[in-house]
Amino acid sequence: TAPNGAPLWQHHLRNIESAQAEGLDIRGQVLSRPVGMLMGHPASMSAFSRRPTFLKLQSLPHAERMAALRDPEIRAQILSEQNLNPHMFVRIFEKRYDALYPLEEPINYLPAPEHSVAALAQAAGRDPQEWLYDYFLGNEGSNLVYIPATNFTANIPTLLRHQHTVAALGDGGAHVGSICDTSANVYVLTKWVKEKRELDLSTAIHMLTRQPAELYSLLDRGIVAPGMAADLNVIDFDRLALRTPHIVADLPAGGRRFLQHANGIEATIKSGTVICRENVLTGALPGKLLRGRRDDPRAAAAK
Repeated sequence: TAPNGAPLWQHHLRNIESAQAEGLDIRGQVLSRPVGMLMGHPASMSAFSRRPTFLKLQSLPHAERMAALRDPEIRAQILSEQNLNPHMFVRIFEKRYDALYPLEEPINYLPAPEHSVAALAQAAGRDPQEWLYDYFLGNEGSNLVYIPATNFTANIPTLLRHQHTVAALGDGGAHVGSICDTSANVYVLTKWVKEKRELDLSTAIHMLTRQPAELYSLLDRGIVAPGMAADLNVIDFDRLALRTPHIVADLPAGGRRFLQHANGIEATIKSGTVICRENVLTGALPGKLLRGRRDDPRAAAAK
């Protein structure tokens, strides 16, 4: 909450409104869903990945490591240990079992409290740490938990609709083995338009296209018109749905990263060239580095 007791999001909006009234074009960035992390054996980190006995198993092939982790003696030893120099995310969340949610297909970015690790372990009459350890070993060690860290609120549509906010981008490159927020813009359509009907489709499309283009002075794009950049998504709205993130090992030296697909995005077109069809890249790379402002070509044509 803010110093005056108001919800923090309302406090920030009032400050933005005051700045706008004084002529300062300050905007708030709003992610369409909670900012979250993924943890588990396929990910970069988990609640157990820096424990001494676990670290001794890291060099084993995946199947052998999972078999070792199922050994009762090794299991008991790891559960008795503490993580050595864990990542900040692990320090904060490793024992906040009420904030850990088993990953579902399709993923639910606003899960109910009764679906948390704490609630599921309690319902099973088990210690939550032991429940989590065994859960991570499920599906051949591929199970993950989702951790909605911030922006876990039902007020997201209100924030998105505010005249001085803009839809924010999601993290898709800084923490590729623990965060996969690149689907935030698609989520506007799947959650707040299609499922909840909090936004109408035309408003949402403007929110994701022309509005940010104008904010960042990329005035040659964001609408479909002669002379504008031919950047388009072809979407079958009835089929549009996000899939659960999955891990791939396609970075240099076998590095892993999360990818997320969506059903219903039939094609992505950049500068008139199809670069992706139904989640499969075509290999075409027509994009170019933008070094600054882009003027609206229609304005020059009208002179």
